Amino acid sequence: MTSKNLCFKLMREDVKRRGWTIALTVLGFVFTILIPVAIKCGELTDIADQDSVGRNYIIHSVVNLLKTGNTVAMVLIAASVLWAVSGFHYLHNSKKVDFYHSLPIKRGQLFLAVYLNGILIPAVIYLVSLLVSVAIALQAGVGGNVIGALPIQGYVLHLVYYGLMYTTVTMAMMLTGNVVIALLGTLVFWGYGPGVIALAMGYASSWFHTFTMSAGQEKTWFLALWYSSPFGNYMGSIGDFSGGLWYVHRLAGVFVLTILLALLSYVLYRLRPSEAAGKAMAFPYSQMPVKVLIVIPVSVAFGLFFYLLRSRLTWLVFGTICGCVLCHCLMEIIYHFDFRKLFSNKIHLASCMAVSLLLATAGYFDWYGYDSWVPNASDVESAAIVLRDKDDWVSYGQIASMPRADGGIRYYWSYKSKADYCYENMNLTDISQAVELARLGVGEDERIRKSRDSDRSNKTTCIVQFRMKNGKQVQRRYQLPENEEVTRLCDTVHDSPEFKQGAYPIMKQTADETAVVRIQQYGERVNVDLDEAERTRLLAAYQKEWKELTAKTRMEEFPIGIIQFDTAEAERIRKEYSEDKENRYTYDYNMSERCYYPIYPSFTETLEILRNAGITFIKLDENTVSRIIMNHYPVYDNDNMDEDGKVDLLYEGEILDCQEKKDIRNLAPALCFRPYYDMGGGYYEMNLDYDTGVEVYFKDSDQAASFYLDLNKLSPEMAERYGFRLIRAGE
Repeated sequence: MTSKNLCFKLMREDVKRRGWTIALTVLGFVFTILIPVAIKCGELTDIADQDSVGRNYIIHSVVNLLKTGNTVAMVLIAASVLWAVSGFHYLHNSKKVDFYHSLPIKRGQLFLAVYLNGILIPAVIYLVSLLVSVAIALQAGVGGNVIGALPIQGYVLHLVYYGLMYTTVTMAMMLTGNVVIALLGTLVFWGYGPGVIALAMGYASSWFHTFTMSAGQEKTWFLALWYSSPFGNYMGSIGDFSGGLWYVHRLAGVFVLTILLALLSYVLYRLRPSEAAGKAMAFPYSQMPVKVLIVIPVSVAFGLFFYLLRSRLTWLVFGTICGCVLCHCLMEIIYHFDFRKLFSNKIHLASCMAVSLLLATAGYFDWYGYDSWVPNASDVESAAIVLRDKDDWVSYGQIASMPRADGGIRYYWSYKSKADYCYENMNLTDISQAVELARLGVGEDERIRKSRDSDRSNKTTCIVQFRMKNGKQVQRRYQLPENEEVTRLCDTVHDSPEFKQGAYPIMKQTADETAVVRIQQYGERVNVDLDEAERTRLLAAYQKEWKELTAKTRMEEFPIGIIQFDTAEAERIRKEYSEDKENRYTYDYNMSERCYYPIYPSFTETLEILRNAGITFIKLDENTVSRIIMNHYPVYDNDNMDEDGKVDLLYEGEILDCQEKKDIRNLAPALCFRPYYDMGGGYYEMNLDYDTGVEVYFKDSDQAASFYLDLNKLSPEMAERYGFRLIRAGE
């Protein structure tokens, strides 16, 4: 009981000597909670009751201030440093250490009194500020049912993480003998983990040419970034809580970790020698591990930075050595507070330099064998292949929703990468093409490494995921040359039914999910009048013909229209918000133009069903097109620029307005609707003139559509007649 009373007395005395710390903390919470809430509540009382949208927006802002208040986090982070440093700064002054340790008080009680004050006092100030702010909000008309338990949840979250941040600063104070060094140590505690992980990610993406990650792996890396730092974890938890997520298990883990770090700080306090005051590090045997753990990553980062500037091995080595020497010498100066100790511990310097150079050059020469790895076919159970440069128009993802500031719901398209969709849905049992692509990719990478060719033009990118029989999943991204062998192999992959099943979401859509079928041709959208049985038949026919579609057919045919099998959920949202301009725009912009697929002339069964439903497709000729306007843009000699930055005009440009039937008949076979061309996925072989804008007007319509012209379908005389030969000659 006496010991307990003594601790309370020590805490009371400690409060008396830290009045300025309390005052700063109070001011921090006043300006980050009380005043912002009072201002918003003042706006709420001034706004008209009829303005429901404005009131909901202000109420939403007030609740956010009471719930998380991102500026509160900044105050608590600053307070964690302020309270830890002001409480234990006496440990860094030899006279104060002698005074405090000469008092007839147990050192453990002294530590406990200072440590607990650093948590309890800010917690009380924060709680009082929060309660007053809630009272102001309630008085202004923000309902208690709207506020709910959110302020208490936010208070618990902030306080738990404040304890973690404060304890890490306390531990830095225990490990050092100088306040400045303690602050540097705090930065290391808060930033070392994310820094090393970010360096590892940069190292892998820079040196491993075939490196790629799935969404799950990226999530693991980013979780490691958050969890490896108290600060990062804090910011991540605030973001999750702002999004409506409340992780009790995460807070419990942080609380347990804080207790363990507090116990470690207490042990360090008891073991800390009084002579450590004024020194850089309180425990000399910690100098070498800390130095090594900092010097090696910094050296590797320096080497990578210099290599990215010049892409030369010499610069890589120079940067690594330079970073190692600078960082090692700086830490020796910090340790000894003496510039003459620059090159103390030369053995440590040489060892760090050797390890850093080994890591840097291992990545440069691929001594890990990462990029040269090709699996044995017998070890692979299945594979997935992603043709990155093909069919980029395909929509991957799903409809998602989020609350709006006015209390409504905003619907949007939640993206999923093409690679992740294929990883999840593609299951190629014939893995011969996957292994062959890997061999070609490795061969190309070896050629690039030997020649140090950084040119990535005229390359096609593909990603291969191997699912090994031992349960591992290995992804590699390959840059392949665009030659006949690669084209043949990619076409073989494209024609595989297993590839189609795993690469295109339309192949997994069911009749039960399909509510509406829409057709678009040259920008005109039409709903197809079909009953459930006809929709089922149409979907099955399209899936069958899409599965049988070959790369050769896609090279020879051009789409005549596009089709969308809209889901019941999308149709429900469309109808629900059809009268709301703001939400209709949000919906249309994100979703209504998605999930369309091309219709090819060879899709006979699909076209037959559509014809029976009354859908006819326009044929581009003089009977459907009223005029074609060609805008030949000016052409400049950009390769020959004078000293003033001026270039010669090679071709002034010309606008041709073709309305005669003969001209339309000549140009119509060469017209390529731009969205349809973009859906070709790199399969079309056309000679397009991008220096000419082509606008086509249809009869009975004043709307124009943008087209390309395929010069391969115009004779040289015809091209010259309509101005194309002149442009090519100018170029």
